[in-house]
Amino acid sequence: MKYKIQNIIQKIKGKWITLGKKKQIVVVITLGVFLLVSVGGIYAFVQSRQPVAIPINANTDDKNSVDVESPEPPENQELPLDGALVTQAEYDRIMSYLPMAVMIENSTTVRPVSGLSRADLVYEAVVEGGITRYMAVFLHHDAEEIMPVRSSRSYYLDWLEELDATYMHIGGAISDNPRAVALPRIFSTGVKTYMNVSGAWLRKPGVLAPHNAFTSTDRMKDVQDKNGWARSTKLRPWLFKDEAPQDERPSEQTISLEWGSWGRNAYSVVWVFDPVGNRYFYEVGGVRQMDAKTGDDVSPKNVIMQLTGFSSANDQYGHVLYDTVGEGRALIFRDGKIIDGTWKKTALDARTIYYDENGDEMEFNRGLSWIQAVPTESVITY
Repeated sequence: MKYKIQNIIQKIKGKWITLGKKKQIVVVITLGVFLLVSVGGIYAFVQSRQPVAIPINANTDDKNSVDVESPEPPENQELPLDGALVTQAEYDRIMSYLPMAVMIENSTTVRPVSGLSRADLVYEAVVEGGITRYMAVFLHHDAEEIMPVRSSRSYYLDWLEELDATYMHIGGAISDNPRAVALPRIFSTGVKTYMNVSGAWLRKPGVLAPHNAFTSTDRMKDVQDKNGWARSTKLRPWLFKDEAPQDERPSEQTISLEWGSWGRNAYSVVWVFDPVGNRYFYEVGGVRQMDAKTGDDVSPKNVIMQLTGFSSANDQYGHVLYDTVGEGRALIFRDGKIIDGTWKKTALDARTIYYDENGDEMEFNRGLSWIQAVPTESVITY
C-alpha cells in the first residue's frame, strides 16, 4: 500500500513538471477557489442548524397572527340615583362627588329651560299661585348649562335632606310661618349651598334678571373639590330593574295632570308614553318640552305622582306648604303601565320609598325619574 501511494505521488509530480508554469498557476488558483467555496458552504450549513431567538414583542405582518385584547371591565356597579350600571372605575369617579340639586324656574316666559334632560331625578311642585318649579338632581351625567336658577322653598329642603345633596339656589322663602321658612333654615342647618360661592353661578348677558342665572355641574364640582366636601355615605338607593321588553309594553298611554284647584292652565302637564324608547314625553302648557341647551327631549323613564297634603302658609307672600313626612297614595307610571301604590317617608332625613299594590317596594327602570308632588285635590286622568 505504501509503495502504491509513493507511485501515485511520483506520477503527480511528473505531470506537474510537464504542465509548465502558466498551467501550474491556473491549477493552483482553481484549487484555492474550490477550497474557499467548500469551507464557506460547510460554515453556512452549520450556522443554519443553530436555533434562532425571536423577540417576544417582535412585530409581525403575519396575517394569521391573532391579537389578544384585554377584556372590557364589566358594568356591574349600580348608581344610587338613576340605577345606571357602570364600571368600577366610573362608579368611583362619579361617587367621589355629592349629588347636586338645582332649583329651576318653570315660568311660561323662560321655557324651554336647560338641564332637565341631564338630571338623574327631578322634583316638580307648586310654589305660589299655581306656578310650578323644579328641583333637578345631578350625579351621573354632566350638564353644561342649567338655567334659570331660582330660589328655594321649605318642602324642597325636606327632599334635599334625604338625598344628602348639595344645593344650588339663589335666595329662598322668608316667612312669619316657621314651616314656610327656607333661607334661614339653609344657613342654620348646614346645607352645603353654592349661593354665596364666587363662580358657582353666573348671569347670562342679554337675559333679564332674575331669569338669567345659570350654573353647570363642572362649576359645582369645582366648589366641592375646593371645599373638600366628602362623598355621600348615607344616600339610600331605590330598587332598580331592567326594562320590560317592547312586546310587553302598550302601544300608547297618556296621563294628564291639573294641579290643585287651578284647573287646566299653562302649568298643566301631559305625559305621552313612547313604547319604542320606553319613556314619557313631557308636555307642559300644551307644548312638548325639549332641553334648551342640548335639544334633547325631556323624557323620564319613570313618572311618580305623589299625592300629598297641601295648604296655604297664610303669610303675606302666598307661600304654600306640603306634607312631605308621612305616607299617602302614589300613582307610578313605568313601562307604559300604572301602579296604584303608596309612598312613605318616616323622617326628614329618611328617603321617600314607594310601594306597589301588594306592599312590595317598587323597582324602577334605570334612568331619569320624575316626581310630582301633587295636591290631593288635583285632577289626574289616565
